Amino acid sequence: MSKLINNSILWWFAGVDPYILSQCSSKIGFRFGLIGLLVLVISISSTLSIAYGIDQILDSAVADFLVGAYCGLFILILYLFLLHTLSRNVLPEAKDSKTGKRISFLIRILFLIALGYLVAQPINTLIFKSYLKNEITHYKDLELKKYERHFDFQNKDELALFQKEQDRNNYFIQKVIILNTLFYLDRSDQRPVDYLMVSLSLLVSIGIISLFITPVFLKRFISISSNYYKVKRRIHTKVIDQHHTTFVKEYNAILSGFSSDTNYRYKTAFLDPPYNTILKPRPEERNKDEFLKWLLDEGH
Repeated sequence: MSKLINNSILWWFAGVDPYILSQCSSKIGFRFGLIGLLVLVISISSTLSIAYGIDQILDSAVADFLVGAYCGLFILILYLFLLHTLSRNVLPEAKDSKTGKRISFLIRILFLIALGYLVAQPINTLIFKSYLKNEITHYKDLELKKYERHFDFQNKDELALFQKEQDRNNYFIQKVIILNTLFYLDRSDQRPVDYLMVSLSLLVSIGIISLFITPVFLKRFISISSNYYKVKRRIHTKVIDQHHTTFVKEYNAILSGFSSDTNYRYKTAFLDPPYNTILKPRPEERNKDEFLKWLLDEGH
């Protein structure tokens, strides 16, 4: 089982570099592989859930396949983007506001919670199908009684047409409402809320939401001092430093080609090029008397 999870394909779905991770310990590789596996499970289950929901609403095999596949692919790309951006920066960087990063992380989590809750609804209607069948039958009876109260059914064909329309309607949205209703604003003709079923539905939703946010937390709480980030820092800094050294040599060679009498060289305002996080100290300002003294000394 460990070897199945600890592989480069799942690493890619976890938003990490398989080349770097191949040089790390199997323990950290297993953790990233688990993240990638969860992303695949989420994408596939989202595809099936949304496809089922669209099928219940539109009753179209083509529509549910296309919309389900599109949504599943969208969620997969979304996770790849989120997990890539959650990777810790291993390069030197200027101090940034932690508050901004926390707000950004919170917004991502809230979005995933909303997405997980949405995906959970078709699954809930499938799990509690038997219970909902009885509830929808009762709802249809209430709907029919209201219709009879508002209209004069001298024409029996009109009543039969309404009942036929009821039979064609899957009432998917109403099923979702039933499973998420804790109380009714209008209690007339309403059955008592089945708090047990609503609670069970909520538990299923919480379970799916937990699944949706787990990869993000697993990735987020991998320490910057972990083996993966140490190897990543070594490889990235080596590549960047080599490219910067080559650039400086070529740049200086071009400058020296303009005139052999000049001593033009690459200059930077930072102490740590090419990362440019620490500015050189500003030159010390001197007064007029010191300048004149320096000038007179230069004359001698």
